[in-house]
Amino acid sequence: MVVQRDTKSILFSDVKGYSQLKSAEIKIFFDKFIPDLTKQVIDKYRETFIDINTWGDGLIIVGEDPYKLARAALDLRDYYTQYDWADNLLTPLTVRIALHHGAIYKGHDPIRQRDGVIGTEVTLGARLEPVVAPGEIWCTQTFRLLITKDVDSHLEFDDIEEQKLAKDYGLVKAYRLRRKTEAPK
Repeated sequence: MVVQRDTKSILFSDVKGYSQLKSAEIKIFFDKFIPDLTKQVIDKYRETFIDINTWGDGLIIVGEDPYKLARAALDLRDYYTQYDWADNLLTPLTVRIALHHGAIYKGHDPIRQRDGVIGTEVTLGARLEPVVAPGEIWCTQTFRLLITKDVDSHLEFDDIEEQKLAKDYGLVKAYRLRRKTEAPK
């Protein structure tokens, strides 16, 4: 992989409860839920994404604009929260979302035959996502410091102190992202 170093914002999401789905539900998830999610949320922000990748129920998005990535995270969370699971014959699922900003290495991956991103900052963000409370969006302090109320007064952050990252990756200062109209937890 020939790589270029750059600094970007990264969104990681994973679905709590996905591994408990039955085979018929997994088919519905990929045949109906994912295409609907793509139309309603992903396509709304797609032009601002540098890279997007999935692995089963996981989603990794690299973006140039942290504000748009924060809004995409909120819309993604809301899509899961407001989805009519029963009407679509699916067990209710909840998403966990993490946001981070840092140095990444982007380049062509000869195995996958497409561009990809790697680096310790990618790993850091990926280690925050598993500890996020289901239905919430957490971000690192690095991501939080990029967002100012002068640019978007609708985004709010609640301090949730240091969080222990998955796989003994260490501690990180974290914040919960929400809309200003939502009550803090």
